[in-house]
Amino acid sequence: MYKIQLTCYTFVEKLIFMRKILLLVFKVLLFGNASIAQNGIIGSGFTSGWSNPSNIVGFSAGVGSSRIYTDSANGTGNQFFRLVTLWAGSNTEWAISSSADSEIVPNTVYSTSASSSGFALFTNVPSGTQNYVFKTRAGGNPPNTTNNFVLFRVSGTIVNVSSVSRAPATAVFPGQDITVTATLSGSLSTGQGVYLRYTTNNFTNSTVVAMTGSGTSYSAVIPGSANTPGLSASNAKYYVFTSGNGLSISHNDADLYTINLNNNSGSNYSYAVESSWTTASAGNWSNTASWTAGQVPPSNQPITLSHAITLDQPATVSSLTINSGGTFDNGSQTLTVSAAGTLTNSGGTFTRSTGTVAFAGTGTISGT
Repeated sequence: MYKIQLTCYTFVEKLIFMRKILLLVFKVLLFGNASIAQNGIIGSGFTSGWSNPSNIVGFSAGVGSSRIYTDSANGTGNQFFRLVTLWAGSNTEWAISSSADSEIVPNTVYSTSASSSGFALFTNVPSGTQNYVFKTRAGGNPPNTTNNFVLFRVSGTIVNVSSVSRAPATAVFPGQDITVTATLSGSLSTGQGVYLRYTTNNFTNSTVVAMTGSGTSYSAVIPGSANTPGLSASNAKYYVFTSGNGLSISHNDADLYTINLNNNSGSNYSYAVESSWTTASAGNWSNTASWTAGQVPPSNQPITLSHAITLDQPATVSSLTINSGGTFDNGSQTLTVSAAGTLTNSGGTFTRSTGTVAFAGTGTISGT
């Protein structure tokens, strides 16, 4: 009898254990799927119909916390849909107005509210060749936060950013422009544009600029004003993304507006800025071959001379250091040291000809 009771108890234990496992699997499937979808769409315009939940299609994870869904329309003319919460068992449908259907214009950001009166969203579809990209700012909550939804209409194939390069490709010097070039997987269709996003403080804030070009090659410039002396690669970063065309995109909206991107496999592209401009060989200041960068330093930058350089044009520097083996001859020109700047002879030779060294405010002179 004891043996029989023990056997039955063990069987019950197994049933309880299996029940716990099934509940755990259910939770993983439920919330795991929600973490991928986190917002959805329903309606005759872009899904199989209005039956909730069977006709709901979930969004995929987008950049950052944003969510994305790409589809063609089911027909031309006005095509209707609603957004869906699709989170933790909630299938609440969302529109904009509780008194009328609302037209959604591509490249425009909207806020939504619960649709309890049957009204929907719609967009006008001119032909059957377009792709429609739906973006929401985030998932996990009902999609009713301020400025949370945008729709892009691309007239043909949606292209990707195949590769990203920059010039200069190696060392970057203070105040030097950087040209970033993106190679696309194909020519842009009407409705899709390509953008450069760069930061100098590891994306605490950032700047987004539209890239220009043709075919599969587009470029934009990170201006020299962003490239301060000694800027580290941990702060100076950039990547390229596509979005709707002709947009002005803020730092806070970059993820919401992104269709796809090339961010160096998630690491972002980065660069460091040298502490000063350096010389490559003896020669005139105006000779590009005299400088390591292969170009003449822009105005008001720190300069370090390790070769014999003759000033043959007026120049303004934030500092000038003459290293051992370096010679500075100011010729008949004027070298201006900007306010709070320094002129340092660190083992080199300063040769004053008929030119002038002018300090534009308080400055410091040190060395021989």
